[in-house]
Amino acid sequence: MNDDQKLLSIQQNDGGDNGNGNDMKKIESKIRLNYIIPVNDGEHLLRHSWTFWYLKFGPNFDWEHSQIDVATFSTVESFWGVFDRVLPLTDTHHGCNYSLFKYGIRPIWEDPRNRNGGRFVFTINKDGEYKQYAMEMWTEFCMLIIGNQYEMICERICGIVGGNRNTQIKIAIWIDHYQPQHNIHDIGLFLKRLVGYDKSVHFEMHNMDMINQQQQQQSNDRQQSFDI
Repeated sequence: MNDDQKLLSIQQNDGGDNGNGNDMKKIESKIRLNYIIPVNDGEHLLRHSWTFWYLKFGPNFDWEHSQIDVATFSTVESFWGVFDRVLPLTDTHHGCNYSLFKYGIRPIWEDPRNRNGGRFVFTINKDGEYKQYAMEMWTEFCMLIIGNQYEMICERICGIVGGNRNTQIKIAIWIDHYQPQHNIHDIGLFLKRLVGYDKSVHFEMHNMDMINQQQQQQSNDRQQSFDI
């Protein structure tokens, strides 16, 4: 089997189809698995290589081992090659995550590059013309982080996660460290202005759930989460 034939292999039936099977077949027809895309002459190199990941919640779910490495790319052209082949985020099954992370960083909190960081969470309610707005935001953020146009901010970004949920689309931008807090506010405001987001964006540290109550009481000087 050559690389072009390596389609994403996902279990077709999660113990009750509920429409998942057809959705998975659509995804399989568009995404390749664990493929490092070669760089061709004349293509525009990115500052970093990036890996596109796929995650589907289901029985025996495990955050780390359920992440599927789809493809790694290093040029603008191959980014669009991946982006245009996958189902739009808004058309995936509920419970699906797409992630785009710098090469070598896994989209899990426990990764050493993520452990001391946090994420900005943008939510789009599923009402009105939400699909167009959500896809515009998802595309704009993906282009921002791979393009590295705003270096001071983009070098802090580890990746982005887009999730399709029952009533919302969630887009989270992950950064490498949550300190100093005033910089976090500045980054959050910049991201809001970039996409014209008029609601509060929520920031939370990745290790919130791992800090026990005693530690939280001893660290009142730093907020574990806040809105911007």
